Amino acid sequence: MKVELDQGSGRAFVLVVEHDYAAATLLAALQALSKRARVIVVRCPRVDDNNWPDLSADLLALLQTLEVRQASLVAAAAATALAQNLALIQPKLVRTLVLVDPVVRPHQTFFARIADRIEQILPLGLPLRVASRAFDVRPHLQRLRCPVLVVLSATHTRESQLNADLIAQRLPTGWVLQLSQSEFNSTFPEILLEFQDVPARCPQKGLRSSAALNASA
Repeated sequence: MKVELDQGSGRAFVLVVEHDYAAATLLAALQALSKRARVIVVRCPRVDDNNWPDLSADLLALLQTLEVRQASLVAAAAATALAQNLALIQPKLVRTLVLVDPVVRPHQTFFARIADRIEQILPLGLPLRVASRAFDVRPHLQRLRCPVLVVLSATHTRESQLNADLIAQRLPTGWVLQLSQSEFNSTFPEILLEFQDVPARCPQKGLRSSAALNASA
């Protein structure tokens, strides 16, 4: 777990990405935001079925060391698993949650993917992974009480789209935005600032533009 950037002051935004994630667009957006807020960028190891509890604990310890009492968490791809878990176990720490091209289960093993497919055709969805310690946010989505914004980037996959729809549908306070590359470059910092002001108990709405997001806040 490595701090790549800690810049600015005031309310905190924490970006979490895996060490090999191409985050140039996100980094540019967060650096622009650092003129008006404190921005922390954290690179984590590859998140898998076995290490996600330890990585979540490491992320929490790192934020405590940095004296972050409350933050808006922004995460991308597999690192969204850590952000979602932190929002579940430390709800007072997470003001808002922004998930870019999210996952519900990061980097599944071959067995886990096969088990998923078998479970879908078994009666009552008979679970095959009772003893598994793999991260799966699906049974816990109703417990995520902070406002959650799911963002689909211009390079999102079909799996990201399915995950985004699932997360937004099940969340008490969830929104979805799909942004083109140019929209991402030009409006993402403003979207983050606007979204941090969304009331914690704001009712769920499906949003497809930053203008709609601004109106809901």
